[in-house]
Amino acid sequence: MHFSSFNIVLIYNYTPMIVKPLETIILGIVAGVLGGALGQSGAEIMVPGLLLLGIVSNFKTAAGTVLLTIIPPLSLMAIFVYWKRNQVQVWTSVILIVVYFFAAWVGAFFTKNVTDQTLEYVSGVYFILIGLFFLWNAYTGTYGQSNSNPHITNIHKEGFKNLVKHFPWQGNKE
Repeated sequence: MHFSSFNIVLIYNYTPMIVKPLETIILGIVAGVLGGALGQSGAEIMVPGLLLLGIVSNFKTAAGTVLLTIIPPLSLMAIFVYWKRNQVQVWTSVILIVVYFFAAWVGAFFTKNVTDQTLEYVSGVYFILIGLFFLWNAYTGTYGQSNSNPHITNIHKEGFKNLVKHFPWQGNKE
């Protein structure tokens, strides 16, 4: 197993959980600065960031972890559902909360000498890239990792048909 920085292994519900503090801090800074500069929550960068950096192994855990990070009072019921399914990494959320708090403040200062038009361009490109990231990962089933990772499902084997069967109007046929 290869790790790019030091890791902390915690045991939660008898399941070992790896926390990557360095990657989590860097992600919090990037999400905070972009969120503060662009008026975004930071979730748009934290969810794919958690997956790309291998901090979490699946989208649901990334979503649950980010929900705990962003606005606990507004997302408390959703956090509870993810928590019951063991899809929240509390320590990753705590690190992101602290780092994002200060990084968003810094990001807000970056906007002082930037025009609205520039921020709109940056936001547009940012959302297109995030959209392409999720479309690619939905198609390939990978988050910047090899397909040998047992925690990642490769839906590419069945292609678009497998993706479409999960649309609400199709009903879940599993």
